[in-house]
Amino acid sequence: MRTIAGTGAWPGRAEGPVVWLRRERPVADMQVPDRAAEVLRFRAALGRALADLEAWLEQQQTVEGRLLLQGYRDALLEDAWGGRVCALIDSEGLWAPGAAVKVAAQVSGVMARSGVLQERAEHLRAVARWVAERLDPMPLPDDAILAGNRLSPLAVLDRRHPAITGGPEPPVVGGAPLVWGLREIGPHWQDKRIAIEGRQIRLDVPEPNRWTLADDQLNGLPVCPVQGRPESFRLMAGHLGRRPAALIQRLDDLAAVPLLVGEAGAVAVDLDRLGPVAHPGVRLLVDAAALACKRAGIPLVVGGGAANADPDFWFALGCTALFDQARPRGGASTRAIRRGKKSSL
Repeated sequence: MRTIAGTGAWPGRAEGPVVWLRRERPVADMQVPDRAAEVLRFRAALGRALADLEAWLEQQQTVEGRLLLQGYRDALLEDAWGGRVCALIDSEGLWAPGAAVKVAAQVSGVMARSGVLQERAEHLRAVARWVAERLDPMPLPDDAILAGNRLSPLAVLDRRHPAITGGPEPPVVGGAPLVWGLREIGPHWQDKRIAIEGRQIRLDVPEPNRWTLADDQLNGLPVCPVQGRPESFRLMAGHLGRRPAALIQRLDDLAAVPLLVGEAGAVAVDLDRLGPVAHPGVRLLVDAAALACKRAGIPLVVGGGAANADPDFWFALGCTALFDQARPRGGASTRAIRRGKKSSL
């Protein structure tokens, strides 16, 4: 069992599988057979949304929270939106969720042309999507724990399930358990079973073994940055009389990994120094490096924000571990290596 902590929480306890929330769920354009019934369904959803906003307004303890929810309430009462949604459903037979989002995009686009209405435009887009998601709720397990890099204030308030987020403390106050400031979470948490107690999160996975990169040593191996000089790396390996770990911090060094693995005892790639790792070319170079390391029987470890955001992706490429930077009490730079699976060393 592994434990991590957020920076804050609304108190509570829960246990269940993580459901990762996309920033915006796609809304389908569908036709309905009964247009009058769909108009009534939209109006009923609008009424419930207004009632809930009024109830949440009463709970707010800060001016910021009250002003934000008042802005959402005013946007829901915008006749140019609600009336046109009903008209679009009646005239074209469009499904209410799709109509709500479509009309909000049109009306908010006009509003945004005026500087004084830009905030109202943002609020309208937010409440339209919120109402659409209420009309077409996502199926969830009874014990689901919602998760996202950032949760909107409406998503934070309108839920029956506990939630965790990597974002900061929300500007509103609600009741269901919520933990924020969890920097490690990402889409790779989908379906992981976790337990919440206060701001502590326990994952149902073994505590990972750790390597350390400190004082120019990686788990006992001397570390040698390649820095565009593969010949110097080979000379260093020969001088040491043992295989050093090659530290990769440049794209040309990453491309040279297949030429270095014969003299290396391990390869450590600092993804943050490579530039945009989402570029397909970078992924191909990492894939080639992983294959070369596998054939040579040496570990490949990766570190940086991209590695921590989606470690399962890098493990699937063949990387052995992740490394994180830390600072020990003595002040020297230390990197902790978090293993994804057993090393060949």
